[in-house]
Amino acid sequence: MGVDAATGEVLWKFHTIPRPGEFGHETWHNDAWQWSGDMSTWAPASADPDLGLVYLVTNASTVQSYAGHRPGDNLFGGSVLALDVETGERRWHFQIHRSDQWNYDLPTPPMLMDLTVGGEEIPALIQNTKQGLVFAFNRETGEPIWPIEDREVIQTEVPGNYTSPRQPYPTWPEPVDPIVLTGLTEEFVIDYTPELRQEALAILEHYRVGGLYVPALPENHTNDFYNNVGCQGGGNVIPHPPVADPSTGMMFNSHRRSCNAPSFMRPTGGVDVDNPDYARPGPGGATPNSTPTTGTTVAAWLPGGFRRPTPEQEPFVSVSGLPRIDGLRLYKPMDNQLTAYQMNTGDKAWSLPVGETAQVIRENPRLAGVDIPNVGGAGFSIQLVTGDLLVQTRSLSEGTRQIVPDAPLLLHGRDKFTGEILGSVELPAPGQYGMMTYLHEGRQYIVVQIGSIQTGFPGSLVAYALP
Repeated sequence: MGVDAATGEVLWKFHTIPRPGEFGHETWHNDAWQWSGDMSTWAPASADPDLGLVYLVTNASTVQSYAGHRPGDNLFGGSVLALDVETGERRWHFQIHRSDQWNYDLPTPPMLMDLTVGGEEIPALIQNTKQGLVFAFNRETGEPIWPIEDREVIQTEVPGNYTSPRQPYPTWPEPVDPIVLTGLTEEFVIDYTPELRQEALAILEHYRVGGLYVPALPENHTNDFYNNVGCQGGGNVIPHPPVADPSTGMMFNSHRRSCNAPSFMRPTGGVDVDNPDYARPGPGGATPNSTPTTGTTVAAWLPGGFRRPTPEQEPFVSVSGLPRIDGLRLYKPMDNQLTAYQMNTGDKAWSLPVGETAQVIRENPRLAGVDIPNVGGAGFSIQLVTGDLLVQTRSLSEGTRQIVPDAPLLLHGRDKFTGEILGSVELPAPGQYGMMTYLHEGRQYIVVQIGSIQTGFPGSLVAYALP
């Protein structure tokens, strides 16, 4: 809704689930628009006052793990929306992903900056995603700055479910992690030693490897492979949003690699359930769905099914996840990475690990005497740009220092163009969510959100003054 800030009068309302006669209504099959809902905007909006446009990003509709109750591509789910701020009229939109079943909601605000691409000045909107993809548009027209391709993706085998046959992939800039384009292919299999590599490849022979849009299988599937495997490169960037420098066109994106085999889907026996714990039995388990229905089942299948392995499958098959080899992941880890782009060209400028490789890797007996590359440490990188500096620290969850006892609590000033650390100050507790900067009486301050019960600073702020 658009509301008059002075009077509180509601000026307009835009339906993120289009109603009959509205643009996109045909993307909701079987009249699902009538009972599906929860088309939220998790991230704050962005705005261009000169163009009179406000930019919103959305998540998926109700019950993300199964879409049989809402077949179709489901506009305006998973979309960037440009609305006229005075009327609420849609000026343009782009659906980043269709019929979401992976919790790929757009978690960070659209980033607005003016670029010069191929000699042409472009008012740009850059959208980062959980998947690790980077979309770039002309924020006035909605035209992609670089081509975006529709590519075929693996389709669901769960009875009654719906998956979109194709999903959009930017051709440029390249994703923060190239694994999202191919999935867990041989290029990304661990190679600390030849023996570990062969063991990993032998396990992966029993799986079907996909990229970003890998659907869950029914628990009783009869394929000759155990499960699907998908990978993403971004992660949940709500607590570690990317930042940009409009004076240089630089963008800085924090990310990590994750590959997984989804939980098998199990039928609910016709019971309508929508439960965050995936309908586990017992107290706190299955709960009635609060979304009204038209007499059809809202969620006929939910994650959590178990496909009993045959004896030869026993070492490999699990309800979800991928097996490990003596605690080591099958894929080359990238646990905490900070990547910089020059968005005037779309090129990656630099990419480096943040923190130190976890002890579970460094001290693994299988890797004794092996030169282990730094893959980054726990948490995520959080950062802001101010003047000539990229100010950066690590967001560390409670208990992380027990996992990495020597983790330094430092706030760094980095060179924007190389990532080199130019200077550091100590933080009294691990960084959380983000930071801000402001000028007061001619002096600049940086405020960092910190939090740690162990160090006596739960839910605190710490402020620093620059010289």
